[in-house]
Amino acid sequence: MESIEKTKANPLKRSFESLNSAQLEEAEPMDTDTTLIPTDYELKVYEVAMRRNTIAVLEMGAEKSMIAVMMIREIGKSLKKNDNGGGKKLILFLAPTVHLQYKDIKSQTELHVEEYYGARGVDDWNDKTWEKEINEHDVLIMTPQILLNALRKAFLSLEVFCFIVLDECHRATGKHPYARIMEEFYHKSTCRPKILGMTASPTVGKGVSSVKVSDEKIGELERLLDSQVYIVEDKIELEEDIPSANQICRFYGPMQPPDLELTAKLQNSWSKFDAVLLGFEKSPPSQYKGTGNKYKPLLDRLADDHTGILFCLENLGLLCAYEAVKVCIENARKVQEECEVHKESVMQYENFLQEVLSIIEGSHEHQKLLNVVNSGSDALSTGQISSKLHELLEIFRSFGKDKEVICVIFVERIIAAKVIERVMEKISDFSHLNVSYLTGSNSSIGGLSPKSQMEIHDGKVNLLFSTDVVEEGIHVSKCSSVIRFDLPKLFVVTGNPKQIDHMSRIIARSVNSTIHAAKNKDPDDCLVQACITNEALAYVVESTGASITPDSSVGLPKFELLVEGNLYRCKLILPPNAAFQTAVGPVARSFHVSRQLVCLDACKKLHAMRALNDHLLPHSEESSEKGPSSNGKALTSGAGTTKRKELHGSISIRMLSGTWGNKLDESKFHAYKMDFACNIAEQKYSSFLLLLETELADDVGNIEVDLYLLSKFVRASVSSCGQVYLDAQQVAKAKCFQELIFNVDSSDPVATKSDSHVIHLANTSASEESLKEMVVIAIHTGRIYCILDIAADTSAESPFKGMLMRVIPYADYYFKKYGIVLKHPEQPLLLLKQSHNSHNLLVDFRNEGASVKNKTKGGRKVVEIKPQQHAHIPPELVVGADIQTDVLKSFYLLPSLMHRLESLMLASQLREEISRHAGDFRISSSLILEALTTQRCCESFSMERLELLGDSILKYAVSCHLFLKYPKKHEGQLSSSRCRIICNSTLHKLGTNRKLQEYVRDCAFDPRGWTASGQRSIWPSPCGHGLDTMEVPLDSKFFSEDIKLLIGKTCDRGHRWMVSKTISDCVEALIGAYYVGGGLTAALSFMKWLGIEAEFEHSLIDDVIKVASLYSYAPKAEDIGIIESKLGYEFSTKGLLLEAITHESEREQGVGYCYQRLEFLGDAVLDILITRHLYESHRNVDPGMLTDLRSASVNNDSFALAAVRCNLHPHLQHGSLYLENQISAFVKFVSGLSTVVLTPDTKGPKVLGDLVESIAGAVLIDSKLNLDEVWKVFKPLLSPIVTPDKLELPPTRELNELCDSLGYFIKEHFIPKGDTVHAVLKLQLEDVLLDGQGRGPNSKAAKGMAALHLLKELELRGIKSSKRRKHDTDKVDAPIESSESALKKHKPVSEIKGACDSEKTDVPVLPPIDMKKGGPRTSLYALCKKLQWPMPAFETIEQKSRTPMQLGDTTGFNSFESQISLTIPDFGKIELTGEARADKKSSFDSAALVMLHELERRGRIIIGELNKSSE
Repeated sequence: MESIEKTKANPLKRSFESLNSAQLEEAEPMDTDTTLIPTDYELKVYEVAMRRNTIAVLEMGAEKSMIAVMMIREIGKSLKKNDNGGGKKLILFLAPTVHLQYKDIKSQTELHVEEYYGARGVDDWNDKTWEKEINEHDVLIMTPQILLNALRKAFLSLEVFCFIVLDECHRATGKHPYARIMEEFYHKSTCRPKILGMTASPTVGKGVSSVKVSDEKIGELERLLDSQVYIVEDKIELEEDIPSANQICRFYGPMQPPDLELTAKLQNSWSKFDAVLLGFEKSPPSQYKGTGNKYKPLLDRLADDHTGILFCLENLGLLCAYEAVKVCIENARKVQEECEVHKESVMQYENFLQEVLSIIEGSHEHQKLLNVVNSGSDALSTGQISSKLHELLEIFRSFGKDKEVICVIFVERIIAAKVIERVMEKISDFSHLNVSYLTGSNSSIGGLSPKSQMEIHDGKVNLLFSTDVVEEGIHVSKCSSVIRFDLPKLFVVTGNPKQIDHMSRIIARSVNSTIHAAKNKDPDDCLVQACITNEALAYVVESTGASITPDSSVGLPKFELLVEGNLYRCKLILPPNAAFQTAVGPVARSFHVSRQLVCLDACKKLHAMRALNDHLLPHSEESSEKGPSSNGKALTSGAGTTKRKELHGSISIRMLSGTWGNKLDESKFHAYKMDFACNIAEQKYSSFLLLLETELADDVGNIEVDLYLLSKFVRASVSSCGQVYLDAQQVAKAKCFQELIFNVDSSDPVATKSDSHVIHLANTSASEESLKEMVVIAIHTGRIYCILDIAADTSAESPFKGMLMRVIPYADYYFKKYGIVLKHPEQPLLLLKQSHNSHNLLVDFRNEGASVKNKTKGGRKVVEIKPQQHAHIPPELVVGADIQTDVLKSFYLLPSLMHRLESLMLASQLREEISRHAGDFRISSSLILEALTTQRCCESFSMERLELLGDSILKYAVSCHLFLKYPKKHEGQLSSSRCRIICNSTLHKLGTNRKLQEYVRDCAFDPRGWTASGQRSIWPSPCGHGLDTMEVPLDSKFFSEDIKLLIGKTCDRGHRWMVSKTISDCVEALIGAYYVGGGLTAALSFMKWLGIEAEFEHSLIDDVIKVASLYSYAPKAEDIGIIESKLGYEFSTKGLLLEAITHESEREQGVGYCYQRLEFLGDAVLDILITRHLYESHRNVDPGMLTDLRSASVNNDSFALAAVRCNLHPHLQHGSLYLENQISAFVKFVSGLSTVVLTPDTKGPKVLGDLVESIAGAVLIDSKLNLDEVWKVFKPLLSPIVTPDKLELPPTRELNELCDSLGYFIKEHFIPKGDTVHAVLKLQLEDVLLDGQGRGPNSKAAKGMAALHLLKELELRGIKSSKRRKHDTDKVDAPIESSESALKKHKPVSEIKGACDSEKTDVPVLPPIDMKKGGPRTSLYALCKKLQWPMPAFETIEQKSRTPMQLGDTTGFNSFESQISLTIPDFGKIELTGEARADKKSSFDSAALVMLHELERRGRIIIGELNKSSE
């Protein structure tokens, strides 16, 4: 009986248990958890799907995810039962968008669920990472493309899955990943998993209008998915769960026909350019270019754009047609990549769009476009908007100011969705609404990001425009209305929030034939036909199962098409660093197929050559160790990047810890005396003694430090005094003194004496003379003062300026304020100087003036010196402290000195740790401290200079190591290996392995946070990181990308946030420090301690020389001799020089060597030599300048110029006519230069730069790695080497820095013209708009030329950069012009003209102003940038008060009132004053807010209203 049932069973009726070899117990009844309450129709679908492979067709309102969760829960139970038998089985959920599905399944099951998408970095995972994911999880939720990639690389196998859910399975057509997965893997598998497909309609697409067609489409989908379609027949039951929508019909008036003349012009324009492109298509094919169907996509796009523009003109009005053209222009940049056609034909397509735009702009009504949109009837009568669009706008206006409204509008065309959304953003009536659009897509990348999904799901979008084919994965939870726009009538659907699901019912009417066909299929008796897969050519690696097909093998290499009659053959060109450079494929009937076949052959060859590993990925010595993020929110930034922030701990200083505090007997200490000498001889400071149990290193215990005060500086010195012995009593006294000095305790009160010349303090009495220079503490505030003098003719009855400037006696003030009744009101007041709060005295403020107060005015700093503040206080309100003034003054210096001393102790501690393993090279602790200090510390030194040097040392050492160790590897493999070793992520890993992050100093010294040993800070910084230890584990939960994090600030446990790249920079800086202090040997030893393999085996140098000595150089002996004379160096091994001058193209002539490997080595050699020279020659320049100097010296242009100057280029051995022409043209250009700097539109041929680098590599090997010998040869060759006074920045950067300093903004526009790009830069000054124009082979070069012209014009106007360029501008055409003359002489670019017009007619609508600190300034700055207004200038007046003042929502003793000045071009200057605030930046905000409201009052802007839901 059982065997009979098996023979009759439908093959699709496969239960989960039948998929496992081990026999499982019968599944238990479904768990009716209260969290899952399925409806009857969901239970029916669930029962069918558990019996067989099913495609569940459920309307969009149905809870498809409920059915999937029910099945996952049930199958998950069987998984747990089978844990002990057979291999592990998983459940797979595929969806175009995974985030919402992950949340549902995670919350509704007890299984281990994980989601996978591109932002998690899964493309970089290896087989070990995927194996870990399989072992740790039960349910994997991912996009189909990720699964397809993993299957092709053999990281995953379908055999590991027992159940697969395909959400939106109607996408499984054509080349979609769903279809590829089923065809390439599922139908070829011997152990197929169970399938559940889910869709709202199995045949969504064009051309599905009849039952016959629907039946065919369903059959194709069933065969591909190996499943049967099932749909609930009981429509009544569905409608009970999904209530019908209330439909309201809105009628609009007859459409006004568009202007016939305008339509005719548009039609003629399209016909003209269509004919031009057809002419290209019919032209004779080029030998190296694909023809025929390559032009069809461009012709189709031209027709689609024309049709879309006419559609908008006829159905939406002139305004939308205008916006449609702008949309097409914005998308035009992608055409060349998509259509693969000649630049000339693409240029014709772009010319068509520009002509259409000019036709519409030239129409009579164009000038009224933006003025009539809000006026209703005028817009209709002029044809600006259609009656249909007007009716839609009226519906939106009927919503009023409701910010909670959520409405979905369905349109027929994508272009309509885009342009209506644009028009909505321009209308001020709708500024409170957030508008967006969503279009359907059958591509594998059509889904939205998780963030975009959540914005729609959470109701942050008010109006969502969409095409009919809306993505099923998008849920709008609070939709209140659905509008069907493109029908004869408008349908408005209203109801409760759940009725968002009813939109699917409106769409479903167009696919009734699909549902009818599906219902007529017998769910049990109808067998699905076997899927016939195309046996396409594929390459499969036997060891792993990784596969590649012709379609998946095509990447982004260059191709040449060879036409052979009616057949095509494709030539593949790979980069020079590839294992081979060219390959010719088999013939095919089309260019597309021939390209696929040659790529497939290339992949086979690369795998055979071991350039691809057995997973068909690029081969490397070490696999990527990137793994999944452990937290739900994956970071897009990796280790060693500036975007990523990490929490790290701080290491304790061992030298400041000891046990002597608990000893009762004699203790031995190492004593260090601290002396202070002021540059003003009359100023005296007391000395201090530091006692430590541990002896300090000589370069730590004997130092000098300059401390900078307001108008003087003090040189502090620390010197060793040997050992001292203290008994228990002396130790106790020392502890008592430390407590006294660091807690500023006062002495006990003494009896007062009655004397007219005696002043009564709170705790003592003293003569007037003895009071001077006494240290006192105010009893009512706790502040410390120094008595300067006795204020004669004053008393407590003298007037005191109190709050609100009211004048009252001192006695009355202290009584009212503090409740103090003075006993001696007749005493004269004391003139007191308040003791400074501790400051960071390590920073030299002398160059900026005393108490610098910076004001920004026209890009300049205005320095204002604050007057010294003194206080008058009655004597009986202060307590005399038994401390001398010179002691107090020294005490003020101690925190800064001790901070420097502690930092050196830390550096010495790290040095000892390194020396135990790498050897002692006597690197100074100050050099190591420099390598540990970031610029954020505001010290006179930082790691940046050493980092620059260390970067070059590291690159050189690794390059030499790889070059010598791997003689058979080509330059591409060597570069890849070097990049992997020296990249920031690797350095970050090595640094954290050695815990270098705990030594880094990354925050400016805050004296308030400093405490002496054994003391507690009165300014606590509680730890909120959930850690009990000082060390922080390297866990992703302690990583963040939050830009608001405070970097460097340390909590009480020593934790601080640090930029991830800082650790990588510290590694490079320490390499530089060891090189400076101990040479290359010390640097290599330090690298070995880190774990970097970079040792030099000198025996390998002999091997390289031996191989080169075998090259026959006799035919080139004369050339070699000439080159040696030019270099001033005679090679011991001539073959090395021969190899250095031989180009790769010579391989085609049978030569077995070329310069690429030597070029790889020479690149690193010249880098270290020039960087070392700049580092040693310019010790006082800042790190940024040093970086610019190196960039200007170490580049291909610099080396190419050197090759031409020394006449090395004639000796290059090559066989390329193209190279010959390129070199000749460059030599001719250089011969006419009057300077040594190339203009941005000219680049030196790379081959010339490579020639110089390869010769440097040859000299290095020939001299057996003697860097000094190489520098002796190349220093004259590269001279003159740029110096700081002759440094010339790239024009674009120079212009940006100049405009930033002056507060100007630049707008840029690019226009491709044939093989060149035309750039226009607009710079708005206060009185004129400048247009800088430039041309170049690419946008970067064109922008540089335009910037060069602008700089020249600014210099003529007296605005000059400190780095004025010395380019040969006589050779530069297209002079700079003001906008008026430019518009007259040059045909204006439409985008620029539109921008100028919009500034006059279009009133900008600002988003609501954020009233938090910095918000008003941000809004004003963004407005200025958008309109190119110069940045506003602020001037601030500060007022002080002895009593707190109410300033806005805060109180303070200082008030700041700022005046703002804003210049509007062609309008004038507006000057306003803001309200007083407690700090300067808040006063800026107040002034900015006043300015914004004034601009709104004058009609210059419109400020949007703040959404209540976001308040």
